[in-house]
This record gives sequence, structure tokens and C-alpha cells, in this order.
Amino acid sequence: MARSSNYGNTKIVFDTPKINKSKAIPRPIEDEENRIPDKYQGGIIFTKTIYSKNDFIKKIDTSFSELNNSKPPIEIDQFFNYYNEIFFDIPKEGENSHSTIIQTSLDYVESYNNPLQPVVDNLNTQINELESKIRRLENEIQNLILGDSENLEDQVANQAAQAEYDAYVAQIGDPGNPTMTYNELTTKLKQLFDQGQLENDTQNKYENGPVKDLRQAYEKAKESDLKYSNRTEAQWRADVKKSSSGKDEDDINLAIDEIRSTINNKLESLNPN
Repeated sequence: MARSSNYGNTKIVFDTPKINKSKAIPRPIEDEENRIPDKYQGGIIFTKTIYSKNDFIKKIDTSFSELNNSKPPIEIDQFFNYYNEIFFDIPKEGENSHSTIIQTSLDYVESYNNPLQPVVDNLNTQINELESKIRRLENEIQNLILGDSENLEDQVANQAAQAEYDAYVAQIGDPGNPTMTYNELTTKLKQLFDQGQLENDTQNKYENGPVKDLRQAYEKAKESDLKYSNRTEAQWRADVKKSSSGKDEDDINLAIDEIRSTINNKLESLNPN
């Protein structure tokens, strides 16, 4: 015997087969406390309704209204209302803080000029001027306190510097035409040769060039009793010009220039004025 039921567009048919009593399977002994349910006897037939594409679109709602974002966007005025409400709850520094908001806004605006910056700059200028004035007044007060004792110390220091300067001038003679010894010149020539600054760049050319010419000038001056041990810059240049030429003369003059430069630097460092 068959019976059917409709569920929407699906029809379910229940078909209960006939039981052959002559071949019925005996039921097992049942446990009264744990009964075994009867096995469902019968069959279920499903019927399926298939729609065409057009009918499916007409009959079935294919929109996803439940997935739509129905949350309205935050308006600018609403944002600032929220911001003002939680203003004092926002930390001053750290992540998600007032510092973060300030830095992010400055990075975005870029050309922002703080209207108070001119005031700050003016105050900094006034502070620097006042600090300079304070230092000047402190120096004046210090000078008044020390009085003559400091002036006396300055006078002693100046006198010592002047004495050292005078002693060096006495040693070299005229600062505009200082004396130079033979040993000074030969030592300077050797130094320039070792540094590769002479045009006579080989040992043979060096020894038979400027060194030989300088020695000959020295011997001639000695024979003439021209105070050969302490000759002036001008005298050395005149002697070299007579006895040398070309690269030899250039090398000796370079040595004279180097010694003259050293003398000038020493005079400048010792000059008390």
C-alpha cells in the first residue's frame, strides 16, 4: 500500500511492502530496559522538479541582501564628535595616541606652518641676545674684581712673549732677510729629496746637482771670509745664481723657500702683537 505527501515542489511517496507472514522472521528476545526499535519497513520515492534558467531566475531570489553592508559611512562631523568625546581618554604618546595623530597629519599636510613659530623664533633670538649680554656683564664684573692683579699677569705674559720674540729675531737677524746656515740648507735639501719634491729625482743627479752646487757656494763664501756659517737668504740666492743653473738652482731655491716659510710661521706664532 502506497501513500504520498507533498513538501513544496517535492513529492514524497511512501510505499509499504506487503509482509509475507509465512516467512516472517522471528523477533529476538527483547531486553525490557533497553528495547531495540523496530526496523522501518517500507520505501521512500523522491520526485524532483527541475526549472529552466529563465524560470529559475523568475521564481528564485538570487540577490544576497543578507550580505550587503548596511552600515552607513562615518561622516566627518560625526568623527569629530566622537573625537571630542574621547579626547582626554586618548594617550598623549605611544600607539594610537595624540602624538600619532599629530605626526600623521603633519606627514600628510607637509607644508604646514605653525602660526606660533615666528613667536618662538623671536623669543629664541631674545634669549640668545640676553645670554650674550649676561656673559659680557660677567666678564666686566670679573675684570673689576680682579683689578690690577689680572692686568699685572697680562703684562708679565706679554713681556715674556716679547722677550721670546726678540730672542728669535736676534738669532735670525732681519726678519725680512733672515740668516740661514749651510747645515739647515743641506738638511732641508735631503728632506725634500726623500719626499720626492726635487726635480733631480735620482741619487746621482741629487748629489752631483744641488748638493754639489750648494757646497761650492759655501766653500767660496768661506774662502772670502763672508761669514759663511750665518749667511742671509739674499746672499745664498746670489751665490746659487752664480754657481748653479736649471734644475739645480730651482732645487736649492725651493729649500730656501721652505726654510723662509718656517721662519715666517715661527715669527707669527711668537709675535705678541
